[in-house]
This record gives sequence, structure tokens and C-alpha cells, in this order.
Amino acid sequence: MSKFDSETITTKDGKKYTIFQVKMSRFGEGKMRTVVVPTEELKGTVEADLNKIYHYGQNDFAILEQELSSVSVGDIIQYDDALHIARNFGFTKLEGETGRIIMEAQQHVEDRMEYQKFLYAGLKDLDKELYFEIC
Repeated sequence: MSKFDSETITTKDGKKYTIFQVKMSRFGEGKMRTVVVPTEELKGTVEADLNKIYHYGQNDFAILEQELSSVSVGDIIQYDDALHIARNFGFTKLEGETGRIIMEAQQHVEDRMEYQKFLYAGLKDLDKELYFEIC
């Protein structure tokens, strides 16, 4: 899976929105969800902005209606040229061996059992807590 783009748009009335793509790995079978965030609400800090993306990725608060589940723990958000996975509390930047395993697992995301088996095999000795959160 490659990184996804974000872009900023301006409406006719001058409001600016930043568009993010989220890979729905937990309940969305790997589909991409578009999340629209008012640009003025982004603070430029990773944790604060990821929280805003997660917030506007909830169907109750989404600016753009979609027939997908809300963003959940285990979904992958691109922010500031890096990929981050949503956790029970906060986010983890996907890097190193953990990042490699999660990114390789994306090829199995449409088959829930294969996805979980692949993640377990790779994460059981590396980060078992992460495995239990995202599966």
C-alpha cells in the first residue's frame, strides 16, 4: 500500500477544508474513506490533527456522508507524509518492523481471518498489545 494524498479545497463562500484518505482496515475491508476536516481546526501537530481526522471520520460528525463504517481502531491515516494506525488511545506511526508487518498485512485485509493470522504471526512477539487492539 502506498501513501495516500491529502489536499485542501476552498468552497465558494471561502471556507477551507483539508481532505484526508483513511484505509479502513478494521471493518471496511480495506476500502478508502475520504475524511474532510475544516482546515482552521487543524493545529499542525501530529496528535491533535490525527484526533481531528478521527473525529470527522465518525459518521455522526462527518462533513461528507458515506456508506462506510466510522473510522475505527486499526484503520490507517496518512498525515504529514507518514502513515499512522489508530489505537485504543492515540496513534502509532507505522515504521520499522511493526510498520512493515502491518503494511504487508494490507494485502489480506479483504479476508478477515487471513488478515488476523498474518498480523498475529508477525506481531505476537513484537507488539502483542497492538495486535489485540487492531484485531
